Amino acid sequence: MRTLFSILALTVFAFTIQAQGSAAQLAELIHGAAIDRALSQASEMVPQDQLATFEANRPQRRSEALQQLAGVYAANFNAGELAELANFYSSATGQKLASLQRGVGQQAAIRFQEWRQQLEDNVMQQ
Repeated sequence: MRTLFSILALTVFAFTIQAQGSAAQLAELIHGAAIDRALSQASEMVPQDQLATFEANRPQRRSEALQQLAGVYAANFNAGELAELANFYSSATGQKLASLQRGVGQQAAIRFQEWRQQLEDNVMQQ
């Protein structure tokens, strides 16, 4: 019985490690460029006498951001789903979506609000 439990625990651990790796890959694919832009913008605000320290800490800050985002993906998707998402975001279409996602999302939200307002207006007129 202990052997079965040990095998089960090791299997769960292996899937967890795999999911974390896939989540980290996905976070990099989706958010890596945005994190780099944010760090570059932040560096422009750093006083000159502190810039060397900021730049020395850039890799650690980037890693922390990716870890936080990977945790979100790992909490919401299983290892297989993470691998599928990573495959998609590795494709040309996935990369295009990642680069345009914020703007497309904002445009879609605006269009949805307009549609919803029209729907409410139509319901109120009836």
